[in-house]
Amino acid sequence: VELCRAESAGVSLLEPAAGGPGYFRWPAVAGAWAARAGGGLPCDASPCGVVIDRGAPQLFTDPGRHFPAVAAVDPPLREVLLVPFHAGQQPVGTVWACLHTPGRRFDAEDLRLIERLARFAAAGYRLATALDAAEGNRAGLERRVEERTAALAEAAAALRSSDERLRRALTAARMGVWTLDPATGAHARDANLNRLLGLEPVEVAEPVERFLARVHPDDRAAARAAVAATARGDRPLRLE
Repeated sequence: VELCRAESAGVSLLEPAAGGPGYFRWPAVAGAWAARAGGGLPCDASPCGVVIDRGAPQLFTDPGRHFPAVAAVDPPLREVLLVPFHAGQQPVGTVWACLHTPGRRFDAEDLRLIERLARFAAAGYRLATALDAAEGNRAGLERRVEERTAALAEAAAALRSSDERLRRALTAARMGVWTLDPATGAHARDANLNRLLGLEPVEVAEPVERFLARVHPDDRAAARAAVAATARGDRPLRLE
């Protein structure tokens, strides 16, 4: 409004319609028409439709003669200057300025300024589209995380139930579980195994050497060699 000495100005965004001409929405309007922000016109009833079809700036004097939808607006349109803007090669809207006072006219400098504003509008549209896509991606990611979290919680519950059944079966069979991480030498025994070994019946994690220290000295070398061979993957552990 200020740059072009216009009395109203705004942005129209094209909302395509399946099987129809689409609709131009006015997300931003300033000046005498400011109260019309959020409104719009069908493509085939709006000067913006001509601008998009021709892909070039257009100047309309007394546009109500050609577009009945704007013939009775208040304040009336005396002159409208419109410039299209694009996202890539696709036209997505127009920037426009209006004069309502009879006898006033736009000039070439006004056109140059609105064309510059249209470039800003195109950049803003691309940024807004990218942000919308990022927000959509974030929402989708959060939804997948929630679904994955629920699945993991369900799997964890099933695992706890399975572990409990295994513990009961091992207790009934007088068996225990012994594990070894070859990379770190970390060794663990469950409560059942410690009970069978005459130790405190709790789960224990300790270096394997501490376990081997409990083996009789006459058997210790063979036990160490058997554990090492199994850790290398050479053969199953069979040790008496």
